[in-house]
Amino acid sequence: MTQTNRRAPVGGRSLLWALALCLMTAPAFAQLAGTGTIQGTISDPSGAVVPGAEVTVTGTATSAKHQTVSSGGGVFSFPNLPIGTYNLSVTASGFKAYTQSGIVLEVGSNIGVNVNLSVGAANQEVHVQANGIALQTQDTSFKQTIDQKEVNELPLNGRQMTDLIVLSGGAASAPGNDMVGSK
Repeated sequence: MTQTNRRAPVGGRSLLWALALCLMTAPAFAQLAGTGTIQGTISDPSGAVVPGAEVTVTGTATSAKHQTVSSGGGVFSFPNLPIGTYNLSVTASGFKAYTQSGIVLEVGSNIGVNVNLSVGAANQEVHVQANGIALQTQDTSFKQTIDQKEVNELPLNGRQMTDLIVLSGGAASAPGNDMVGSK
């Protein structure tokens, strides 16, 4: 009796492996799209860092809470947060509770919030209301989100996505439709 070997063609097997690899890595990339970071340092009135402080950020739209504890150097970080508006609260033993609201996190932004805790009982609270957009000072890159409503309302000829570049600050059309010169 002869036994036949029924195998998939080599090209078919590599295609299946490539498909499986794509399916496994797609969620990892999707988690980073549309995110930003809130980080900072916690200190006391003398400027000394406060390790072990409990730090919480809460999304105002979803009420989703993210918690961490400041490091030995008083540093905290919330990487890969979905874009939106957040409230930050800090509590530490021997200090008044600190709350800052209205922290606007945009795509790719890295917002630094340095907290200066006041000495006092934990039931006392210092509340800071952020009225403006937080300034990102960690890098010099420029990021902007153009939502679907803006795209739909623009009078674009043929809806060329490259025409949207000039909507962002720091971009200008090339003079005389020069497509090879320095921009």
